[in-house]
Amino acid sequence: MTAIELVAPFVYLLLLQDSSPMTDSQKLVLMIQSTKLQGAIWQAVLKSQKISVIWEAPDTDLLESIEQLQQAGLTLPDLLLIDVRLQQINPFELCRWCRDRYPALQVILTDTSQTEISQYERRWAVYQGAADLLPGFQRDNLVSSVATAVKRVLEVLDSHPLNNGALISVLLAMKRQLELSEAEAAKPKIDKVAKTEPIPVNEKSPESKPSDRKGKVIPIKPLEQPTEAPAPNPKLSYRFAKYPSSN
Repeated sequence: MTAIELVAPFVYLLLLQDSSPMTDSQKLVLMIQSTKLQGAIWQAVLKSQKISVIWEAPDTDLLESIEQLQQAGLTLPDLLLIDVRLQQINPFELCRWCRDRYPALQVILTDTSQTEISQYERRWAVYQGAADLLPGFQRDNLVSSVATAVKRVLEVLDSHPLNNGALISVLLAMKRQLELSEAEAAKPKIDKVAKTEPIPVNEKSPESKPSDRKGKVIPIKPLEQPTEAPAPNPKLSYRFAKYPSSN
């Protein structure tokens, strides 16, 4: 099964997370993901671990943004969480650039199109400068895949241990919301009844025959031909005097 591509309404879960100001000891992750669902899951679970998250759009010029932060004297992120399927960013070039310019800036790559990452792919990503290469979150094993990924992020950040209670609370809420979304999508759609043209009551077809209330056909009697009237008796005339015929 491929990585989850359904866009479920998980963004509301972010409102449940702690929105308090970032402290000096709090870690900061800058994230760019290729799908909204993967990004929403990452943001929710990282915030459950008291990690600040900046979620940038896929078309963000990341190299320029980091340079501008550095020039402005602002704090750089502790970790970049970048999906390798982004067309605007060459992930391995980004890893080499961060290793050369900002060695303290860690990079974790994700591949939302894969359920598992081979050792060869992981070694190649690490050789390019990434801290790790993680698969996308899967519907079948959402809880275990999220827990494994969050633990790895905390290890790379050298942060506090995993808060199991907070993570489980967010994951259960996600699972319930995903099941509700799938149930709504599985409901059969009611087809609209096609509209039919009304049949005229008074119109009859040329071949139709009249019938009584019980449906029996009433025979039509042929019209009787009118009888001709007898011709009047002819009258005889003699010297302009007319006499009736003896017949």
